[in-house]
Amino acid sequence: MNYSTEIIYHFSCMSCDLWWSIAGENISIEKKTWACPWCGHEHKPPHRDVSHYFGETQSQRQVG
Repeated sequence: MNYSTEIIYHFSCMSCDLWWSIAGENISIEKKTWACPWCGHEHKPPHRDVSHYFGETQSQRQVG
């Protein structure tokens, strides 16, 4: 049997409040500037990992 794993990062735009995802391995999330595919807003480091907020309410991607 063969299998593989996948890492999926979910992003939330602080400007338009829409979200998108990207799958990848060995990418430097914290050091890269990310552009929102919806509105083009550029998100420069530092970025916050808000994974620990999921499950507490319906959506808290932009907590804090």
